[in-house]
Amino acid sequence: MTDLVSRLNQEVALRQFRETKVKDLEVELKTNREYCDENMQQAVLIEREKFTQIQWNIELVWKQCLEMEVKLKNEQDERAHIQSSKLLITEKRLQRANLENYAGVVKVFSPTFSKLGRMTWELLFL
Repeated sequence: MTDLVSRLNQEVALRQFRETKVKDLEVELKTNREYCDENMQQAVLIEREKFTQIQWNIELVWKQCLEMEVKLKNEQDERAHIQSSKLLITEKRLQRANLENYAGVVKVFSPTFSKLGRMTWELLFL
């Protein structure tokens, strides 16, 4: 009988040990879950911050791109204006050269026309 009591006491002690072990494991599991939840929340926050930063960077690059497009357009307009100004200058130079040629022709023929005019008046009034 003492054997049975002794064995019963061993079984009770083993059962208490196992219950304690189960409770310890449950507490450890709960602690691990809380730790994992906290880590997951921190990871999500970090990823959201990264995502937000990427959005800001994209916005900044987009703004810079638009500014560069405007700058490029202005430079193209300025080049076109300079090109048209050069064409105008060349055109005016050609016109001036033509005027100088006509002025030279007028100078050459001016005395002749004057003589013709005098001769015409002389013939009319003779």
